[in-house]
Amino acid sequence: VAINRDKKTGKIKDFLCVEFQAAGTTGTPWDAVLEFKKKRNFSKDNYPYGINWANEFVKTMMQQVFKKGKIIERWKHKIIFVFQDVGMQYIKRATDTSGIRETDLKDPIHFCTFGLAWSKDRWDFKFVERLSTNLEGINKILGGALEEEYPSVEKFIENIERKVSKK
Repeated sequence: VAINRDKKTGKIKDFLCVEFQAAGTTGTPWDAVLEFKKKRNFSKDNYPYGINWANEFVKTMMQQVFKKGKIIERWKHKIIFVFQDVGMQYIKRATDTSGIRETDLKDPIHFCTFGLAWSKDRWDFKFVERLSTNLEGINKILGGALEEEYPSVEKFIENIERKVSKK
């Protein structure tokens, strides 16, 4: 929480909630971590773990955004969720983000994304974008894909038939 205190009284005049989000993994990166600690290098190009995109950014994070956003909106304050740009890219690909826009200071819910940029011998954080929305925008994300992308009943039945016929 970032606060603004009254200079005379020292009392809190205003505040801003900031939440940092991290991506979770499927599988474990522990073998890669141990190898890097021991050799200061990796012996393979990849390891058997990955980012659990859907669970982390759409299910878990957006549930938090919705619940905390409701409170923040009622208080007439702001909350900023800070996370990697690849998370926002996934959200944009997988859900209806038509309610997300360039930062509008009237919105209670804000997103600040960053990327990683290689700089000589290390990774540095790089600001990517700031976006915002309200609870309606979060509801659209939680609702999934854009309505135009919903499968038809016929397509749904075809998928069921295909799966049932494999058994």
